[in-house]
Amino acid sequence: MASKTKLSVPSSAALPHSHTFPSSNASVIKALTKLSRPSLLSLAIEWIRSADQKSCAPFLAAGNAEEEVESMYSAAQSLDELRETYEEYQSRKGGKKEIVDRIVEGDWRHGITLYQLAMADMRNLLDHPTAHRWSALKLAHIKATPLQDNANSRNTATNVSEAVCLPRFHAPTFLRNLQREIAPIVKAHYYLTRADNLPLTFLRVQVYDSPYSTQRTLQERGTNASSSSAETSKTIWVAFPDGTPAVYVSLATVVGQGAAGEGRSLRKVVLDALPKAFSKPHERYTLQTTSLSARSLPALLSLRGPGRSNAAAGGWSIFADGTVEGNPLDFALSKAGTVLPSGSLADDKENRVNFGAHNDSNKRKSGMMYGLEVDEAIDKRRKLVAAGRFGTSALEGDGKGMDRLDIRINDPFTASSNGVARPANDVDAPDGDDDAVTRRRKSKQTYNATTDDFDSDDDNSSSSEGWRPNIQFTFHGSHVFAGIRKLVEEGVVDGEKMPGWMTGEAGDNIPDPDHYLSKWFLDAPLHEIRRDNVKEFYRWALLNSGTYNPADEEELDEYLNGLEKTMGHRICSGRGSAKCLRLTLDEVKPRHRPLVWYLTVFAVDNYTHVSMLYHRFEYHRTRITPYPTIFPFRPQTLLTRHRSPVRTLSYWHRPHKSTTKLPILFLHGIGIGLMPYVPFLGAVNGGPRSDDGEVGIIAVEVLPVSFRMTHGLLGKAEMCHQLQVILLRHGFEKFVLVSHSYGSVITTHLLKSLEMRHLIASVVMVDPVSILLHLPDVAYNFTYRRPRRANEWQLWYFASTDIGVAHTLARCFFWSENILWKEDLGDRKCSVFLSGRDLIVNTEQVGQYLTGQHSSGEEDLDWKADPDGWIGEDGLKVVWCGDLDHAQIFDSKYWMPRLVDEVLDHSEQK
Repeated sequence: MASKTKLSVPSSAALPHSHTFPSSNASVIKALTKLSRPSLLSLAIEWIRSADQKSCAPFLAAGNAEEEVESMYSAAQSLDELRETYEEYQSRKGGKKEIVDRIVEGDWRHGITLYQLAMADMRNLLDHPTAHRWSALKLAHIKATPLQDNANSRNTATNVSEAVCLPRFHAPTFLRNLQREIAPIVKAHYYLTRADNLPLTFLRVQVYDSPYSTQRTLQERGTNASSSSAETSKTIWVAFPDGTPAVYVSLATVVGQGAAGEGRSLRKVVLDALPKAFSKPHERYTLQTTSLSARSLPALLSLRGPGRSNAAAGGWSIFADGTVEGNPLDFALSKAGTVLPSGSLADDKENRVNFGAHNDSNKRKSGMMYGLEVDEAIDKRRKLVAAGRFGTSALEGDGKGMDRLDIRINDPFTASSNGVARPANDVDAPDGDDDAVTRRRKSKQTYNATTDDFDSDDDNSSSSEGWRPNIQFTFHGSHVFAGIRKLVEEGVVDGEKMPGWMTGEAGDNIPDPDHYLSKWFLDAPLHEIRRDNVKEFYRWALLNSGTYNPADEEELDEYLNGLEKTMGHRICSGRGSAKCLRLTLDEVKPRHRPLVWYLTVFAVDNYTHVSMLYHRFEYHRTRITPYPTIFPFRPQTLLTRHRSPVRTLSYWHRPHKSTTKLPILFLHGIGIGLMPYVPFLGAVNGGPRSDDGEVGIIAVEVLPVSFRMTHGLLGKAEMCHQLQVILLRHGFEKFVLVSHSYGSVITTHLLKSLEMRHLIASVVMVDPVSILLHLPDVAYNFTYRRPRRANEWQLWYFASTDIGVAHTLARCFFWSENILWKEDLGDRKCSVFLSGRDLIVNTEQVGQYLTGQHSSGEEDLDWKADPDGWIGEDGLKVVWCGDLDHAQIFDSKYWMPRLVDEVLDHSEQK
């Protein structure tokens, strides 16, 4: 009887995990022999324990009784017996060859599946993290091009809303889309896994050069031990870091690979399919190059990964990793050996100059001790300079080594009167002092170029910019920046004069620089925002100045160059018609309030007083002396018997009686005082959880932002001091800090205060305005936006133009002091409630920053979907209240009880 003929029909389906290669196949032997003995044993045990036994099943005697036994290894009776065998191998010494032989000739004699090969490759990747070179790509949204004749602010806002909506990585959907894009061109096997020790998701794609490579043809090619089934294939690794729109790609070569051109073509197929797999109708993405590649995945994560480290390299790393508290503008550094002590370099400069000023008689008098002291002082100074320029980065053995750095220098040179070329930004000597220029060039061992040295036909030589050299440097080594740091410490490189790129400084925290710039310039078109306009803005934002100072020009030019690099285009020179927003320098514009308004405030204030007394709160007044300076007048100041221990802050206090919970400090936002918060404060002890005794609460009154005519807002140091006195007066040695809206600004001050931060056990913030405060949304929406909707008119009239609020924001609100970063929260528990319709805060961007994730556009797939809130590994919790506007949570019957429960959960940490 004739044997049945087997048919194999080509299809576009992906190769299944269960597809098996003979154990004698060369690619199988190579994949296993690359592993060490411990890795082989742990991999075999992982195969045995795998839940997918269809793809990892070993050869067992129980199911193969009829099969002829030709192997020298007897088959195990069960999985448990086989696992014990390999665990016994782990307990004794030996070579890896015996393990490979047992796998291919004994326990998996019937073949190794694609799934097992992929697991072996993944194990080898983790064992040898520098075996591959990885290239970092950026996943970017393709913006719709606005009409040329209608390039107004409305189009800009539309583009921004699309740009920030990056997709979330959803494995089944992504793999299905990727396979659909690749299938018509090549045949491939896909393996997706998660790394245990890195915040990365790995995708392994085994690509073949023909869509007609069916399972049967692949197996037939693999039956010959001398030929690899992957002879025309490529293994492409793709890594997706958590919480950042970056993709790391590596091409791993295999035995018997095809021509280099074919390999590049197969790699291009996968790279072209990746952004398409993330895309959907009306929301398309592309991969952009970043000119960054490295053999170390931790290095890529530090430069193009989640967190702030990729935006704070070099000396700024001390602020990213929490080595130094506070903000970079204060730059008061105190930790010796890690960062520069404040003023140490300035104090040491005179001593450094005097090292060479001693005459020979002094040297003979001091003898060898003088030389030793000088050498020790110089070495110490060099290390201090290196610590200041590199911070906590570029350390040997940190696992973040960049093995290659390519730099091109093409700064323009202008020709002086005698034809000597000099840098266009050289301001050390006047234009006429050519001798000084020549001396300086010689001292720096640079080449003095004249216009005669270059071909007159060169277009660049005759341009108005002058001569632009094309100088390239390439640094090689296991850790380039650690090597440069070592050169600074040894005195080979001048750490004070070397450019910033030698420290690895790069990155930004601005999601859309065009929108960022346009909003700070009151929605002005970009062509009206020129260099002088941006310099004026930077003088206020970064230098706290509103006047022109020639000494600041070089620094401002550096900031502008960095902004241009971030934006991807140059900013036109000169000054345009755009006007920037400068809160603390612009004119204060309060609106008149009639007497009826202040009578209403008076009535609400008394109603709040009665309500708080009803909830068993005690009012602590300030001194009687400032009573006439507060309008509307407050009769309760004259009636209460409790007095505040400080001269400015009044507050409400409920004694802390619980023995298992922590007390609470509450800071309100801009509004009519504590009246909107009375139901919330009363509900904290209103449930069955109060059986242990009442939780103590201190609710502070911040009168300058409470619609009253009164004194100015306290400075941050005085505010922290007075709050500390109040808390310690009532025994609040550890407390839960709860704040709303503007109260998050005071929260920022407390978290950064050396005297207060150790008292804060956990934090709950509702509608915080201090997170990402460097973005223009809060300042623009609260002070300059023209109201159109009802809630915007309400905000503008009752809050933005109130005399106390307007003065506080215009003269007492410094963004560099008030901004809050995730790192400022430390390791304490924190919950943040964000309102989806917030008319002040861009809560979408704040949520993305806190969670490290971008919204997917599908409610069931992003960080906003879970009604119980998103919880990070560090304990940070973000709750998205999608149907609420700013401050509406305290009126919501659904959300306010949840907020109360969250506060009580924090209180139970004691």
